[in-house]
Amino acid sequence: MQNIAAKKILLRDVQALTFYKGLYTKSSRTKSIPQLKCVGNSICKYSPSVVQCKNVGFDGNDVQWSCNANLDDRVKFDSLSVSCEGYSYSDDPYVLVGSCGLEYTLAYKDSTTRKRSSTSGPEVWIIPAVIIGFLLFGIYKCIKGTNRGYNEYHTVPDYQPPPPCKLLSNLIQDASAPPLYPNVHAYTSDSPGRNNFWGNFAGGATVGALGAMLMNRNNNHGFRHHYNSFEHEDTDDERRSRDYTTYEATGFGGTTRR
Repeated sequence: MQNIAAKKILLRDVQALTFYKGLYTKSSRTKSIPQLKCVGNSICKYSPSVVQCKNVGFDGNDVQWSCNANLDDRVKFDSLSVSCEGYSYSDDPYVLVGSCGLEYTLAYKDSTTRKRSSTSGPEVWIIPAVIIGFLLFGIYKCIKGTNRGYNEYHTVPDYQPPPPCKLLSNLIQDASAPPLYPNVHAYTSDSPGRNNFWGNFAGGATVGALGAMLMNRNNNHGFRHHYNSFEHEDTDDERRSRDYTTYEATGFGGTTRR
């Protein structure tokens, strides 16, 4: 609570109020409150930095306000309430100068935006990550099973991979066939490490390709924002400002006293 040379004013005579994010009101009888207070959860990340409210009349009970701010074009004002400290008591028509603050809520303009925003967190990748993990494990088992029964002399395998691995097995066996040009200095059909080489190569290539696809899916959106991250690390506000434009939003509300 602040000890100040209190000044009072009839609220009905106030023509306009300007509120700033991060600043607090003056106080005398009560505690200071934020000049701007967004009520809500994740949607409050779209809160404006400044709001101006104008007195649009008296409804018989208290002053009514029209408030304007630059908002992200995905959201709009939902409800607004200007809260002022009564000078001598809570319902005093005179208020302490500088004691008013704005409490408000935001709403998404459409359900598509709301759904996209609510599913943008890291938790939405848990299920795809688990599924891809199982796929990679299955491919690893296929490759391991394909190479298991072959010795360095290409004897008949004592282990056959399961049916789902047949295609991958055939690809690896085809890759292990002798080269068309036997004079080329490369692995020949009697090279002991040939099967192991091709098995590891095919496995690494397959796993690497799937991993690259997953990483590309996760990072494709972020790449255009971070291609110059060595020069500048983007903030959330900067990313939002590039992806979406702002517009001048208007909301309406009444007055509460404290």
